[in-house]
Amino acid sequence: MKRMTNIKVTTETDDYPDISFLGEFAKKPLNRHQNEAWIPTDPDNMRHTIWFSPCNHLPHKKENWAHVSDKDKQKAIEEFGSLRKADVYYAYEDMKRLQAYYADKWNMEIITVTATIEISEDGKHWATHDIIESLGGIESDSGDDYKTTIVNELNEEIITQLLSWGFRDDEIKTAFTQGKTK
Repeated sequence: MKRMTNIKVTTETDDYPDISFLGEFAKKPLNRHQNEAWIPTDPDNMRHTIWFSPCNHLPHKKENWAHVSDKDKQKAIEEFGSLRKADVYYAYEDMKRLQAYYADKWNMEIITVTATIEISEDGKHWATHDIIESLGGIESDSGDDYKTTIVNELNEEIITQLLSWGFRDDEIKTAFTQGKTK
């Protein structure tokens, strides 16, 4: 015998996130590889500035814009004066984003969907098993639509596993619609 006793969605802080996609700060520009670029965090105070190396945007390369439509490139040129200036602007935006992260304005989260099932040979003694699907590295200020999409994708993974355990479609559907608990 088997039964589902609980399906829940939780969101928690990702204590060990990878935020390297934004870049890094240093007291002085470092030159570890040829694609590295550094910009001052405070261009008006170069003597006491901290330096930022964006992971994206710099150094400016024409091929970095290959995936962008000509119409959108033209908009960027009209707004910033050139694609290079747009790259510099976006690099500073990444810097501000990382500074906001370090100032606890946002964080990374993990969304987890857990289905708890119980299994018994005799109907008296039950073993409990959690089926867990999760995804981390989600920016806490992401929109609700994005987070809903993630939960829906995790739910699909849970459903696949529940089917492999022998649960019927109607049992699973009922459990998800009722938020089944003991």
